[in-house]
Amino acid sequence: MKEINNFHYPTKQELIEELEKSSLRNSEDKLLIMLIFLGVGDGKYEQITKIKKIDLEENILTIDNKKFELDEYTKKLFIEASKSDCYIAFGKKEVAYEKSKDSEYVFYNKINSNNPFGNNHITEEGLRRRFKAVKSHLGIKVDTRSLRASKILYEMKSIREKWTIRQVIVFLYENNLSFAENKIFQLLKVF
Repeated sequence: MKEINNFHYPTKQELIEELEKSSLRNSEDKLLIMLIFLGVGDGKYEQITKIKKIDLEENILTIDNKKFELDEYTKKLFIEASKSDCYIAFGKKEVAYEKSKDSEYVFYNKINSNNPFGNNHITEEGLRRRFKAVKSHLGIKVDTRSLRASKILYEMKSIREKWTIRQVIVFLYENNLSFAENKIFQLLKVF
């Protein structure tokens, strides 16, 4: 696993191993990390908050007409999170919140005065706070940028060892990746 500027850039297998040995108990939390790694939402939370249980067909997750192929591990997490009837909150006390069985969304938003039946999707801010809590339970230091960049960098390195800035731009464009080409180019130099 590469470490650059105090952030880790894991391969998919290294990330899965970190998730499995972590203290994370909710499939939803592990799924959040994997979806960010896979590039769902381009590092923003809006798309992820609105993922519905029906958005997965076979191994393809479709969000806003974009298709993401899920590996078996991420698919398993998606199914577990979709079927889960409670969420175990972080904190000194272990508290389990009941999830609405009627909600069509994968990511839980607890029942409260703003969401009396628990059917609404989680807010972007709620998911951002959850990501912050979740990543603190991993044995590696990551953020949305390093997770997204990891997948791109390992994929690029599997194609060729040396890249020019022009090749990076073409690769990002052809793969519809919104990432700063200069940042990827600089990371490739030390990767």
